[in-house]
Amino acid sequence: MDNQEDTQIKPYKKKSLLLDLLTFFFSNAGYFGRLDYLGVVCIFSLLLEQVMKLGYISADICVYMMFFCASIAAVQKRCRDIGIKGTFLVAVFSILLPVEFYLKYCRLHDFVFQNHWKAGVGFVVLILLLCHVFLLSVPGKSEKNSGLTSPLLKYPYIYTSICFIGYLIGFYLLIQYKG
Repeated sequence: MDNQEDTQIKPYKKKSLLLDLLTFFFSNAGYFGRLDYLGVVCIFSLLLEQVMKLGYISADICVYMMFFCASIAAVQKRCRDIGIKGTFLVAVFSILLPVEFYLKYCRLHDFVFQNHWKAGVGFVVLILLLCHVFLLSVPGKSEKNSGLTSPLLKYPYIYTSICFIGYLIGFYLLIQYKG
Protein backbone atom coordinates (compact mmCIF):
# COMPACT_ATOMS: atom_id res chain seq x y z
CA MET A 1 0.00 0.00 0.00
CA ASP A 2 2.80 2.44 0.89
CA ASN A 3 4.51 1.93 -2.48
CA GLN A 4 1.29 2.74 -4.27
CA GLU A 5 0.86 6.02 -2.39
CA ASP A 6 4.48 7.06 -3.09
CA THR A 7 4.10 6.62 -6.85
CA GLN A 8 0.95 8.74 -7.16
CA ILE A 9 1.36 12.06 -8.91
CA LYS A 10 1.16 14.94 -6.49
CA PRO A 11 -0.97 17.94 -7.43
CA TYR A 12 0.87 20.92 -8.89
CA LYS A 13 1.22 23.80 -6.45
CA LYS A 14 1.61 27.23 -8.02
CA LYS A 15 2.42 28.82 -4.69
CA SER A 16 5.42 26.63 -4.08
CA LEU A 17 6.76 27.26 -7.60
CA LEU A 18 6.51 31.01 -7.09
CA LEU A 19 8.21 30.80 -3.71
CA ASP A 20 10.94 28.61 -5.17
CA LEU A 21 11.60 31.16 -7.93
CA LEU A 22 11.65 34.08 -5.50
CA THR A 23 14.01 32.18 -3.21
CA PHE A 24 16.23 31.22 -6.13
CA PHE A 25 16.56 34.80 -7.38
CA PHE A 26 16.48 36.91 -4.22
CA SER A 27 17.74 34.83 -1.29
CA ASN A 28 21.33 35.15 -0.07
CA ALA A 29 21.34 31.55 1.17
CA GLY A 30 22.87 28.77 -0.87
CA TYR A 31 25.34 28.54 -3.73
CA PHE A 32 25.37 29.44 -7.40
CA GLY A 33 27.38 27.64 -10.01
CA ARG A 34 28.62 29.48 -13.08
CA LEU A 35 25.51 28.87 -15.19
CA ASP A 36 23.12 29.85 -12.39
CA TYR A 37 25.01 33.11 -11.91
CA LEU A 38 25.11 33.81 -15.64
CA GLY A 39 21.40 33.03 -15.98
CA VAL A 40 20.34 35.41 -13.22
CA VAL A 41 22.52 38.23 -14.53
CA CYS A 42 21.32 37.77 -18.12
CA ILE A 43 17.62 37.46 -17.25
CA PHE A 44 17.53 40.59 -15.12
CA SER A 45 19.81 42.59 -17.44
CA LEU A 46 17.57 41.86 -20.43
CA LEU A 47 14.45 42.62 -18.39
CA LEU A 48 15.92 45.94 -17.24
CA GLU A 49 16.97 46.90 -20.79
CA GLN A 50 13.49 46.19 -22.18
CA VAL A 51 11.64 48.02 -19.41
CA MET A 52 13.92 51.05 -19.71
CA LYS A 53 12.99 51.36 -23.38
CA LEU A 54 9.34 51.85 -22.38
CA GLY A 55 10.15 55.19 -20.79
CA TYR A 56 8.27 54.89 -17.48
CA ILE A 57 10.43 56.09 -14.62
CA SER A 58 8.49 54.19 -11.94
CA ALA A 59 8.79 50.92 -13.89
CA ASP A 60 12.51 51.58 -14.40
CA ILE A 61 13.04 52.05 -10.68
CA CYS A 62 11.02 48.94 -9.70
CA VAL A 63 12.79 46.68 -12.17
CA TYR A 64 16.16 48.15 -11.24
CA MET A 65 15.49 47.35 -7.56
CA MET A 66 14.67 43.76 -8.51
CA PHE A 67 17.83 43.65 -10.65
CA PHE A 68 19.93 45.03 -7.79
CA CYS A 69 18.60 42.55 -5.20
CA ALA A 70 19.00 39.59 -7.56
CA SER A 71 22.51 40.68 -8.57
CA ILE A 72 23.77 41.15 -5.01
CA ALA A 73 22.27 37.80 -3.98
CA ALA A 74 23.82 36.12 -7.03
CA VAL A 75 27.25 37.63 -6.29
CA GLN A 76 27.09 36.43 -2.68
CA LYS A 77 25.99 32.93 -3.70
CA ARG A 78 28.68 32.71 -6.38
CA CYS A 79 31.36 33.92 -3.95
CA ARG A 80 30.26 31.29 -1.46
CA ASP A 81 30.58 28.66 -4.21
CA ILE A 82 34.10 29.88 -5.00
CA GLY A 83 35.03 29.85 -1.32
CA ILE A 84 35.48 33.57 -0.61
CA LYS A 85 33.50 36.04 1.49
CA GLY A 86 33.11 38.43 -1.42
CA THR A 87 33.02 41.70 0.50
CA PHE A 88 35.01 43.51 -2.17
CA LEU A 89 32.81 42.22 -5.00
CA VAL A 90 29.60 43.04 -3.13
CA ALA A 91 30.88 46.58 -2.52
CA VAL A 92 31.93 47.01 -6.16
CA PHE A 93 28.56 45.82 -7.44
CA SER A 94 26.70 47.94 -4.86
CA ILE A 95 28.47 51.07 -6.06
CA LEU A 96 28.77 50.44 -9.79
CA LEU A 97 25.35 48.93 -10.57
CA PRO A 98 23.54 52.18 -9.70
CA VAL A 99 26.13 54.17 -11.64
CA GLU A 100 25.64 51.90 -14.65
CA PHE A 101 21.87 52.35 -14.36
CA TYR A 102 22.21 56.14 -14.20
CA LEU A 103 24.40 56.10 -17.29
CA LYS A 104 21.99 53.86 -19.21
CA TYR A 105 19.12 56.10 -18.19
CA CYS A 106 21.01 59.17 -19.38
CA ARG A 107 21.83 57.51 -22.71
CA LEU A 108 18.20 56.56 -23.33
CA HIS A 109 16.87 59.98 -22.37
CA ASP A 110 19.40 62.02 -24.35
CA PHE A 111 21.30 63.68 -21.54
CA VAL A 112 24.28 65.60 -22.84
CA PHE A 113 27.59 64.85 -21.15
CA GLN A 114 31.03 66.25 -21.52
CA ASN A 115 33.82 64.00 -22.85
CA HIS A 116 35.12 63.05 -19.39
CA TRP A 117 31.70 61.52 -18.59
CA LYS A 118 31.94 59.29 -21.65
CA ALA A 119 35.27 57.96 -20.38
CA GLY A 120 33.59 57.23 -17.06
CA VAL A 121 30.96 55.10 -18.81
CA GLY A 122 33.67 52.92 -20.32
CA PHE A 123 35.45 52.61 -16.98
CA VAL A 124 32.29 51.51 -15.13
CA VAL A 125 31.41 48.95 -17.79
CA LEU A 126 34.99 47.63 -17.83
CA ILE A 127 35.13 47.15 -14.05
CA LEU A 128 31.75 45.37 -13.97
CA LEU A 129 32.77 43.20 -16.91
CA LEU A 130 36.01 42.20 -15.18
CA CYS A 131 34.09 41.28 -12.02
CA HIS A 132 31.65 39.16 -14.06
CA VAL A 133 34.53 37.44 -15.87
CA PHE A 134 36.20 36.68 -12.55
CA LEU A 135 33.01 35.20 -11.09
CA LEU A 136 32.39 33.13 -14.22
CA SER A 137 35.94 31.90 -14.69
CA VAL A 138 36.80 30.65 -11.19
CA PRO A 139 35.57 27.11 -10.62
CA GLY A 140 33.53 26.32 -7.53
CA LYS A 141 35.03 24.36 -4.67
CA SER A 142 33.89 20.83 -3.97
CA GLU A 143 33.68 21.48 -0.23
CA LYS A 144 31.34 24.39 0.34
CA ASN A 145 31.25 26.49 3.51
CA SER A 146 27.76 27.88 4.12
CA GLY A 147 29.18 30.17 6.81
CA LEU A 148 30.98 32.35 4.26
CA THR A 149 29.06 35.61 4.11
CA SER A 150 30.21 39.12 3.40
CA PRO A 151 30.02 41.30 6.52
CA LEU A 152 28.08 43.76 4.39
CA LEU A 153 25.32 41.18 3.96
CA LYS A 154 25.13 40.03 7.56
CA TYR A 155 21.85 41.96 7.69
CA PRO A 156 20.79 41.91 4.02
CA TYR A 157 17.52 43.83 4.42
CA ILE A 158 19.20 46.73 6.17
CA TYR A 159 22.04 46.78 3.64
CA THR A 160 19.64 46.66 0.69
CA SER A 161 17.48 49.41 2.20
CA ILE A 162 20.50 51.67 2.66
CA CYS A 163 21.56 51.01 -0.95
CA PHE A 164 18.04 51.81 -2.20
CA ILE A 165 17.94 55.08 -0.27
CA GLY A 166 21.30 56.06 -1.78
CA TYR A 167 20.08 55.01 -5.22
CA LEU A 168 16.88 57.08 -4.94
CA ILE A 169 18.81 60.13 -3.75
CA GLY A 170 21.19 59.75 -6.71
CA PHE A 171 18.28 59.31 -9.13
CA TYR A 172 16.57 62.41 -7.73
CA LEU A 173 19.78 64.41 -8.17
CA LEU A 174 20.12 63.07 -11.71
CA ILE A 175 16.61 64.26 -12.59
CA GLN A 176 17.35 67.64 -11.01
CA TYR A 177 20.57 67.92 -13.04
CA LYS A 178 18.64 67.39 -16.27
CA GLY A 179 16.07 69.77 -15.18
